[in-house]
Amino acid sequence: MSLDNFQISVGLTTELYRNSLVALDTPQIKSNSLKPQSLNFLGKNQKQILILVNDNEAVHLNDADTVLLAGILNACKLNFNDIALLNLSQLSEIDLALLKEHFNPNVMITFGINLTSIAIEQHYEYYVISKLKSMTFLNASSLTQIGKNVEEKKQLWNCLKSIFSI
Repeated sequence: MSLDNFQISVGLTTELYRNSLVALDTPQIKSNSLKPQSLNFLGKNQKQILILVNDNEAVHLNDADTVLLAGILNACKLNFNDIALLNLSQLSEIDLALLKEHFNPNVMITFGINLTSIAIEQHYEYYVISKLKSMTFLNASSLTQIGKNVEEKKQLWNCLKSIFSI
């Protein structure tokens, strides 16, 4: 049996590639926001802690930053099951409303994020705990930067102790 003349039905093709095929002969509708099920995140979000990063080199987070984040979580008596880690570098359209709708976070921590990329226009200083849309919010340098800077590690740790009552 040769595979040269192998054909897949339209129905099977549609089912197999439903999230990646685009019909070019029909007008395309641009969505105003991403569908929540299309957000590729790491973790189980059991404690509704949303962590946002921006890593162009990895699907979720590079190895060194993953090790650092795991250590930070462990020090806070947390693990990856407790959080949702979302890498914004893969997303073109996302905003705070969609994040709140999908993850329902009690705590949101951003590491090295341009806040305007998620439609937050207000400026938030690094390592200052704030309230943002009824959640605890912490804006911090990138994990790579924190890993290189002892003073920033101390500032982050002081904030995390307050947020998680450690």
